[in-house]
Amino acid sequence: MNGLIIHFEVAEGREADFERAISAVSELVKSNDPDYEYYTLARIRDERTKYVVLERFADWSTLDAHMKDPAIGAATGAITECLAGEPRLEWLEYVN
Repeated sequence: MNGLIIHFEVAEGREADFERAISAVSELVKSNDPDYEYYTLARIRDERTKYVVLERFADWSTLDAHMKDPAIGAATGAITECLAGEPRLEWLEYVN
């Protein structure tokens, strides 16, 4: 199993828009990507504009297919509009 943590800094006042946009992507992942174990959003405690998305998937080809999905690409635009900066990515290889 592999995974990804995406760190987001959201523009102040855009938190609800961001959460809606991520929820839309999450629903697409749940319905279209059977090799995803999870795709979930969390907010950093006491920092209302900082979020992470936690992803866990079968293999790197699963992520590649996910990133090439036109529906995911279209939904990503709504996320980008809410950001105060570039997302930071951490690539994971699960040990157990």
